[in-house]
Amino acid sequence: MRSLLSLCTLSLATSIACAQPAPDYGFEWRTIGAPGNAPALPSQFPFLAEPNGQVNYEFRLTRTEVTNTQWLEFVDVYSRLHPEPIVINDIAFSGPHNYYTTNNPDNFGWFTEPGGENDPVRMSWFYAARFCNWLHNGKVNQAWAFESGAYTMSGYQQLPDGSWTGQWTRSPGAIFWIPSVDEWCKGMYYDPNKNGPGQAGYWLYPNSSDTVPIGGPPGMPGVQTSAGDWSAPWPGFVPVGSYPQSQSPWGLLDGSGGVSEYIESPHYRWAAHGSGVRDRFYHLYDRLDNLSAVAPWAPNGGLRIASVVPTPGSVSISVLGTLLLTYRRRRHAS
Repeated sequence: MRSLLSLCTLSLATSIACAQPAPDYGFEWRTIGAPGNAPALPSQFPFLAEPNGQVNYEFRLTRTEVTNTQWLEFVDVYSRLHPEPIVINDIAFSGPHNYYTTNNPDNFGWFTEPGGENDPVRMSWFYAARFCNWLHNGKVNQAWAFESGAYTMSGYQQLPDGSWTGQWTRSPGAIFWIPSVDEWCKGMYYDPNKNGPGQAGYWLYPNSSDTVPIGGPPGMPGVQTSAGDWSAPWPGFVPVGSYPQSQSPWGLLDGSGGVSEYIESPHYRWAAHGSGVRDRFYHLYDRLDNLSAVAPWAPNGGLRIASVVPTPGSVSISVLGTLLLTYRRRRHAS
């Protein structure tokens, strides 16, 4: 029994050391598997500058883009710590459809325009990075929790030639982050069974298809995306997940339409992939081999969060803890 106790103690310590804190935070996640997949090649996709989509580890992506409701929690906490007008009046911070009702720095009374609660929010790349820092740090209500963790926010500076300094890829050990171009493309286009069971390949568009998705308002028969120059009456807001029949091979929604999504890119630094609602040129924006450069301070994109895959360490801790408690009770009884 002592040997079993020693083994359990060692296993428990190992589980604690390996456990990765990655809460769901109320988001719906999809795990992107098949680590070590082959990349998409320029010979396969004419606008691709270099191999793309290879990821050698499992990771998670939120099934949809972050919504106004999900963003408002961040806005409320951050604005209390930074009540300056330059912050609270910046739609790159709050999003175009979120407003405050009072000038009370202890409670600005943030709300979303009625009907837009589940619409994808648009923000700047900088605030998307701060949001990831905040999640990484456990949503701590402290100013430091927004400024480091996944990204160090103190080093960004625009140079006279228009280029930027600063950290544009996540820190080692980040728990939540903006997806890299390879991660985003794998989640949206890579299909382990595209050409048959076990025969992997990449789709050209993020709805598991090589043809342009059909644009139109939600609920119209046959439509697959809110993008496109469609002539039907404008429905107002288009909530995330409004086209459930249009999914990536991993079950991700809204890869087309909604809002163009921020990614990390070693070439464009702050970049975006995919189209937004009613984008006229979505047939180009949605392609695997297209990437758009964006200004990091403007509300030009939205956010689909990437995360580590939670380890089973917490389960091991629970099981081993029960085993140790049982052993101690038996010793006490004897």
